[in-house]
Amino acid sequence: MNRDAEASLREPNRTFFRRHLAGRLSLRRSLWLNTVLPALVLLLVLGWLDAWLRLHGSLLRAGSLALLLGWPLLMALLVWGLLGVWRATRREDLYVGIPRWRRLGAPALVALLLVLALALFGLNVAPRLAELGTQAVWHDPLGEVEVALSADGRRLHIQGPLSRGSGDRVQAVLQSAPQLRLVSIASDAGHLDEALQIAGLLRARQLPTRASAGCSGVCPLVFLAGARRQLLPGAHLGFQRISAGRFNPPHQTWVNAALRKQLASLGLTPHMVTKVLATPPTRLWVPDVDELTAAGLLSQPERPLDVDLPSPQDATLADYREALSASGLWQALDRRFPGTLADAAQRMLAAGSAGADAVQAAGHDVVAALMPQLLARASPETRWLYTDILLAQVGFLRTVDPVLCRGLLLGDAAAHRQLPRALVWREAEWLLAALEEAPRSTSTRAPTRIEQEVIRHTLGARAPQQLAGLWRPLAPPAPGEPDCERAQTLLSELGSIAAPQRRLALRLMYERQ
Repeated sequence: MNRDAEASLREPNRTFFRRHLAGRLSLRRSLWLNTVLPALVLLLVLGWLDAWLRLHGSLLRAGSLALLLGWPLLMALLVWGLLGVWRATRREDLYVGIPRWRRLGAPALVALLLVLALALFGLNVAPRLAELGTQAVWHDPLGEVEVALSADGRRLHIQGPLSRGSGDRVQAVLQSAPQLRLVSIASDAGHLDEALQIAGLLRARQLPTRASAGCSGVCPLVFLAGARRQLLPGAHLGFQRISAGRFNPPHQTWVNAALRKQLASLGLTPHMVTKVLATPPTRLWVPDVDELTAAGLLSQPERPLDVDLPSPQDATLADYREALSASGLWQALDRRFPGTLADAAQRMLAAGSAGADAVQAAGHDVVAALMPQLLARASPETRWLYTDILLAQVGFLRTVDPVLCRGLLLGDAAAHRQLPRALVWREAEWLLAALEEAPRSTSTRAPTRIEQEVIRHTLGARAPQQLAGLWRPLAPPAPGEPDCERAQTLLSELGSIAAPQRRLALRLMYERQ
């Protein structure tokens, strides 16, 4: 540019904006200082603000207003810049000697930025205009969470989206409920800040949590803050990666790092955190119960029929029923044998003053009384699977204490509670499958003389009587019976005889007249 051209650019009577728009500024200044650099800075700020709102949800009103005003401002800046740059390149008298490709490339660069901004606006903002507009007038489009305290003030139910103000509502209820014992939650959406506030409140009170239905989005942060954590049958945890918006790589990296830190603080294993971050934002990753339990994210009782007991000082029948209903195994028992939960709750309430072990054993007595009826209508395969488990249990207790072994065969809950963890959980898996199995339609019948003779010929002269008296839950014990040594021998021999004779022997054991 020559000196005459530079002089012609100095027009003190024109404002800076008008000089740019008229193409009276240098091409370098119009392109970089007036257009490209301000547009890129504004684009990064808008991307960061969008990611912040999606991640935290704080400053919802101000942030939404800023997005609604910032994007049109960005478009206006790029259009204003494009016009100035294009007009500057048309001033051939001012830019003599500048290569043609540079003069054409400058407006092309601005036009490309404008197209990129329009594309990002269409992808990230245009579909959310109604949502942002609603948030700008301080109304959270997620709706309101339902925070309800039970009539006795012992259970808090949180249901619905964890929208703005949810943490304050929960805090107000907690302050008015010193006798609170349990928090039940079901939510599929919400803001991270609200979830973290509620989680902090529950952690400070050491309250147990229970997911009564789907718990996804930010809901797992609240659930996992519980001192003890239970999933009701049919409930699940759904982890979701928070999106910083489409085509927002630098801010997505920041969001992922923040989310990784939060998930790790909840106790998720590195493998689980990686799974969450690898899941598309539009989908949920729902780990199964076994994976959650293995990671220590769910509280598991020492024994499958044990439940999370209420405080014995002021426990009610409803408390015990609620504790039992949290167990999938107890719910399966109640489906197969209606009234089981009510019966167990009544017995456990009556045993409340005797201690936790006695209360749990009272519930187990109910199950022991149902086992003969369950096995009497079970298939031969199911009976044989249980017999194999019973053989392992007898073999263990016979070496520990013969008295406990006899108690096991008589259905004594206290003896059963001395079994190792592996054996009782193996039995629980069998029990759950047996409860889901359709009962046999054929009725029980006494063995015929021919059938008894077959058993005598196969297992010994006294085998029919010994099999019939080998396993009899809650029956009055006879002196010296049942004999654990003979029981272990008989049960072992069942595995070596032919299938028809084995089915007949199992009938003698389990079909009571």
